[in-house]
Amino acid sequence: MKSTETKQQLNYLVFRTNIDTDLAAARLIYVLEKTKEIESWNLDMNDCDRVLRIEFDELDHNLLIKNLSSFAIQIKEMPIW
Repeated sequence: MKSTETKQQLNYLVFRTNIDTDLAAARLIYVLEKTKEIESWNLDMNDCDRVLRIEFDELDHNLLIKNLSSFAIQIKEMPIW
């Protein structure tokens, strides 16, 4: 009998950010890359809200917000349509 792995569905969050410089983007990348629960992410610097989308399995997003705020990065959760 062949074993079938079930792939767990990932969760998504979308945030409005205050990222407006290369330095701020570098700080964001540093924190996101250190957060092992994040599977993938992207930042749309062309959007007026500089939208950050995060794909994850399990994530304490309040801790992520706190960690980013220590680098003067503000993010605010947006509704997902």
